[in-house]
Amino acid sequence: SRMEQEGEEDYEEESCALICDRVFKLLSYRVEKEGILINRHTAKGTPRIWMKVNNIQQVVLNLISNALESVEKSKKKEIGLDIRRKGGFLQLTVSDTGCGIPAKDLEKIFDPFYTTKPVGKGTGLGLSISHSIVASHGGKILCESKVGKGTTFKVLLPIEKRKG
Repeated sequence: SRMEQEGEEDYEEESCALICDRVFKLLSYRVEKEGILINRHTAKGTPRIWMKVNNIQQVVLNLISNALESVEKSKKKEIGLDIRRKGGFLQLTVSDTGCGIPAKDLEKIFDPFYTTKPVGKGTGLGLSISHSIVASHGGKILCESKVGKGTTFKVLLPIEKRKG
């Protein structure tokens, strides 16, 4: 792969499912070691979309790493990944059966440097960077969570190629 300057990466048409495959390969050791069940579903006819591939891969990696962390101490260790078309968007849903995020923290999770992790674990930059990447693609990222039940992130990315 050719190394590119930060921000220079070109938009290419790529499959989100393929990017998720790569991320799960990167994380497969952790998934197996911790005995986490991964439920994956890609709806039929889900289109490839225009994206900066490395950036979107970083978002998926971040969301799935967070999900792995949140199920570490759960009795039920499951991570769901669902990819489907939703109107003019591709919707990627990452859900987990982890510890959940308290309501008072939920509105801050996309702030830079905000972290619910103990000092020394994680910078808290992951979600704010993911948020910026998704926004720069003209998409949005949403989060719902219930303490003790788990968390669901939805990433919506436009299917149409952006002008400009």
